[in-house]
Amino acid sequence: MRIASHKRLYGKFGQLSTVRDHMPDNHKLYVDQTPGAAIEWAESIGASILDVISYILDTYQTENKHYNLFSH
Repeated sequence: MRIASHKRLYGKFGQLSTVRDHMPDNHKLYVDQTPGAAIEWAESIGASILDVISYILDTYQTENKHYNLFSH
């Protein structure tokens, strides 16, 4: 019995094919996060948290593969 199917991808080896509707709710929450949402959350908590989040976003490579999952 088929549960799901994905369009065949041509191009780069290891390319991902993810259908958001197939994800559990907690995974959707994760992939929906953006740097802007993190800043907004930090601002609602306080200046110290905003400093930490800003430092992390400015210093570390925070862009993950999941940011590109839904671009096709």
